[in-house]
Amino acid sequence: MKNVLILNFGGPIHRKDVRPFLKELFSDTVGIRMGMPAFVQKNVVAPLIAWRRSPSVEDKYDEIGGGSPLVPMTGELVKLLNQNLPDYRFYLGMRYTAPRVEETLKQMQEDGVEDAFVLPLYPHYSIATVESSMEDVRMALKSLNYHPTLRPLCKWYDFPPYIKAMSHQIQKGLEAMQDKNPVLLFSAHGVPVSYIEEGDPYQKHVEETVKLILEDLRWKGKHLLGWQSRVGPAKWLTPSMDEILENPDRFDLKSCLVIPVSFVGDHIETLHEIDIEYKEVAEKHGIKEFGRMPSLNTEPVFVECLTELIQTRFATKSCPVIPCRCGFLKNMQAS
Repeated sequence: MKNVLILNFGGPIHRKDVRPFLKELFSDTVGIRMGMPAFVQKNVVAPLIAWRRSPSVEDKYDEIGGGSPLVPMTGELVKLLNQNLPDYRFYLGMRYTAPRVEETLKQMQEDGVEDAFVLPLYPHYSIATVESSMEDVRMALKSLNYHPTLRPLCKWYDFPPYIKAMSHQIQKGLEAMQDKNPVLLFSAHGVPVSYIEEGDPYQKHVEETVKLILEDLRWKGKHLLGWQSRVGPAKWLTPSMDEILENPDRFDLKSCLVIPVSFVGDHIETLHEIDIEYKEVAEKHGIKEFGRMPSLNTEPVFVECLTELIQTRFATKSCPVIPCRCGFLKNMQAS
């Protein structure tokens, strides 16, 4: 039996889950570095941030249906992959909410899994996503005294079926627009500039994905890349989505189709930050039409992409790995 561990971000299902989710998120000293001792961040600052931010974040989740669709969506995605690949056994672990990675690895241990392919659902490698998730795996393995052979695929930003899947969804978004030649406004989750300066390849990966999509679309019109979801006082990648949308004349932006290029599934950053908050900013500053590409979610084109990705990597036993700072990925490369 071939085993696959799928990793994703997680998200609160109900309003009551928001505060624990935020506490877990801001306790992540790998993905969110605050320049303080880890003990202080986890036990003092993270609970305080969760307490202060949870009321407003709870209200945002209420506006998109009461919770994040990311966990159930990822569960459905796993079911669809299992239908395509019945000879594979799939496991699902979330970084910040149930089903937690440690619980999933415990089940794998009980099932006698000695070898598994690990697929984080982040096409682009970043300290804040892939590295954080793999460090979570490392800590869970240590806690369980569990020593399987894991083969992680930590970057697939240039995988041709992924590019085709994105192009397919962009075309669907364009069909829903009145303006058939809008600006393609790619939006990626931002990271602090310090991450990039330390060698995080995330920005380059995102830029390469954008380049490959434009080539696949044979796009001759205008495009832009903005960065969203900034938190804290640190300097982040620019231009931000706010800067672009608040200055349409400077960016020659009359209408746009937003392409959430660093997200494969809908969650608060797409359903609220883009669809509600950024749309309001766009309308306020005179942008005539504001649309968004439908996310990949469980679209057949994305299920086929992941199916081919898994089959290809198992067939070749090829897992392009970028060693992370904790040294874990380097130690798990396929032999």
